[in-house]
Amino acid sequence: MKYIIVLLLGLFAASFSGYAQEYIRCSSAEYLKEHEERDPAFALRRLSIEASAQQWIAGHSPDNQRSIVTIPVVFHLLYNDTSQYLDDAVIQSQLDVINEDYRRMNADSGQTPLAFRAVAADCEIEFCLAKRTPDNQVTNGIIRKYTNVTAFSNYDNTKFSNQGGDDAWDATRYLNIWVAAFTNQSFLGLGTFPGVDPEYDGVIINYKACGRIGSHLLTHYNKGRSLTHEIGHWLNLKHVWGDDGGNCGLDDDISDTPLQASENYGCPNYPKTDICTASFPGIMFMNYLDYTDDECMNIFTQGQKAKMFATLNVARSGILSSNGCIPVGIEENDFKKYFSVIPNPVTERLSVVKSKNTDSAVEINGIEIMNVTGVRISEYSLQTREQQLFRDIDVSNLTPGIYFLRVITGHGVAVFKIVKHS
Repeated sequence: MKYIIVLLLGLFAASFSGYAQEYIRCSSAEYLKEHEERDPAFALRRLSIEASAQQWIAGHSPDNQRSIVTIPVVFHLLYNDTSQYLDDAVIQSQLDVINEDYRRMNADSGQTPLAFRAVAADCEIEFCLAKRTPDNQVTNGIIRKYTNVTAFSNYDNTKFSNQGGDDAWDATRYLNIWVAAFTNQSFLGLGTFPGVDPEYDGVIINYKACGRIGSHLLTHYNKGRSLTHEIGHWLNLKHVWGDDGGNCGLDDDISDTPLQASENYGCPNYPKTDICTASFPGIMFMNYLDYTDDECMNIFTQGQKAKMFATLNVARSGILSSNGCIPVGIEENDFKKYFSVIPNPVTERLSVVKSKNTDSAVEINGIEIMNVTGVRISEYSLQTREQQLFRDIDVSNLTPGIYFLRVITGHGVAVFKIVKHS
């Protein structure tokens, strides 16, 4: 197996570079290469996805992105004993990390060197624990499953119930995250690139690198950045050095990450240069797609953001229409065709407008705003039965994020997802 080769290479490198290389930060590149070699159709899909992504980027500026994308996630927690059992607080801490990192709300964002801050990105991507299953049953987005496998030797076995793992949810609508123990204790994580068969699609994380609280965590990988890194691959980002074997002519296809010869471990001193970028400010070793310790990672770039949004619009477009974050009981329906909500996204005030062709008998009786857990946080009533426009709903007090606005009539309820910006 090539995984064994990877492990041996990692252990060989460790003898020269100290503690951090005792762990294989990521096996995504090797996993990608294996799938391309054994499945020519997958390799062709990858070429098509890359070409389409670059075409999308050419026609869109990151500045054009004004709507936050929320990705529903499901954690498949596989445990054989109590040491592998992670409670809800650990999972919530992990969710907090990826939300902070992808919105550049991470507390250590100030550690990004001044020379790189101009390209630092709020990726405008958020994550929610799924509120409904693929068949519209209530869920909290966490599946805990006892397995008779004490530790997985084959990473993919985590993804199949008949191999001791847990089957993927619909990969076009959810991000599947498998958390487990592995016989290769040096393994930290793996993320699939777009184009892989759906039953394999998602992210795998060593339970010892999941979350940022708990005694189970590894010393240098204890801030949840393994998942930040692997989701980057799931959104089609390469490692910042391009996995090119030190070839400075190859790259990660991102223009605002400096050319880099190879991966970095530990916490290098800034600035750091190498043969590919020999002058100040040097390489971007603090990028989430390098191999440095969790505490030294703190930046995605505008170019990486553009690539991730291209992927969401090209290869993972099902995520954009997924209802996985909408609680059961808050249904979007055809009745909403009678109304529109403007502006959306919104900063301070919005209006609900009745369509011109709406039957006059369809009256707005009230409006409610609910958070993503289904809790009503505000409501409004109308004074005029034939009112065409309900103006000036003040939402300035809402924290930025996703909400649901319900237009209540005597004939039904129309539900709109709204995005609140700061």
